[in-house]
Amino acid sequence: MIKYHELEKLLNLSVEPNAFVLEIGSRPGCYTFFGDNITHIESNIESLNGLDLLTTGSSLPFKKYSFDMIFMVAVDYYVQDHESMMAECYRVLKKGGGLYIATYKKENLAHQVATQKEALHAFSENEYASAFEKAGFDNFTISKILNNPPLNLLKRIVWTFLPRSILMLRSQWRIYSGIKL
Repeated sequence: MIKYHELEKLLNLSVEPNAFVLEIGSRPGCYTFFGDNITHIESNIESLNGLDLLTTGSSLPFKKYSFDMIFMVAVDYYVQDHESMMAECYRVLKKGGGLYIATYKKENLAHQVATQKEALHAFSENEYASAFEKAGFDNFTISKILNNPPLNLLKRIVWTFLPRSILMLRSQWRIYSGIKL
């Protein structure tokens, strides 16, 4: 199981203790939150331990205003109907709640989308901004985070001592987020 520690820190800064959290495209237990009010959903892995529900992000079986935060990590480019997923996320979020989508930048996804029949989308930052706005979200932001340090010892040493500002320029991960006002 891959756990992105910087992503976990960023997500925890964005949620209140004991908030109701929905993870779409889940790996239960991968990310730790302050409380244990987290619901894990997945669309295609039935035998995943800790999974609460098998469904897609395009049709969420929850009441309006059920969650304080929704997040997905490396999932949205596999979603068949991206527009419906964004609308459903908006519907089930409480007012003041946030949607956080962690994904690679478009340039890094282009190859994946071209070579994997499961991967369907590679969006630019402007396309994400438009999708969030169309779904009704406000305060759209883009946060950049780094990948975990490399496993190779020499690369890890270099990574450790490079200034963060330089590493941020090469950051693989983008967090696209919007708030429901």
